[in-house]
Amino acid sequence: LQASSLAVASAGDPIRPARRRALAVVAVLALAAAMAWPVQDDGWTQSAHYALVRSLADGTPRIDEYVAETGDVSYWEGHYYSVKGPGLAAAALPLYVPLERAGLWPADRRVQLWLLTLWTTTLAVVGLLLLVRRVGESFDPGTGTVAAVALGAATMMLPFATLLFSHVAAALLAFGSFAVLIGARGSPLRVWTVAGAGALAGAAVSFEYQTALAGLVLAAFAAAAPRSVARAAAFGGGFVAALAPLALYNAWAFGSPLHLSYADAVV
Repeated sequence: LQASSLAVASAGDPIRPARRRALAVVAVLALAAAMAWPVQDDGWTQSAHYALVRSLADGTPRIDEYVAETGDVSYWEGHYYSVKGPGLAAAALPLYVPLERAGLWPADRRVQLWLLTLWTTTLAVVGLLLLVRRVGESFDPGTGTVAAVALGAATMMLPFATLLFSHVAAALLAFGSFAVLIGARGSPLRVWTVAGAGALAGAAVSFEYQTALAGLVLAAFAAAAPRSVARAAAFGGGFVAALAPLALYNAWAFGSPLHLSYADAVV
């Protein structure tokens, strides 16, 4: 809180920009450290993500072995699946698999969830807050830190950032797409830059399916610029390409690239 207060107080100080930047980074990291506190609740959402992590590590999308741990499941052709998108579980595998294979994975479930949260959600929080600060500064110098601190401390980002939830990572990817488009506006068309923004928006869907709606808004924003057709096509191409991993997962799990895990959710 002290670091955040100093960073916000010095936001309008034109004399010491280096000090202002340093305090801003400290404020963001301080918020991230607070969010990295060990998880307190092992609910259905976290358990559904964790079940998919372990199942993927075992080489299957089915969570039959762990279905008793969560109610966030779907049932299809005699097997249980997590209703969650595969993005967060896939992001957790580089941490989980080496430690588990080496026999270093902790026995305490609470610690297990905490480590996975640090690896996925906490890192996403740091990236998102720093990105929000940067974009805020591009709009109105001196306001970026205030925006980042407000986002981290006064929105639903705060509780979501302390749990093995996919919301924060999805938000980072979607907002990253917006940041790329902001940087590309007013400049000559760079197809790969706009396509990269589309890819970020598409990748967000693998974490949270509903961010496809954000992708539509971002596509409209990309098109609202000179050479709109070319920009929209580039954004759409990147978006569709980034959906390929999700389509492959759906085909592997359910036999169809268009079959989402929520389609057969157990009520």
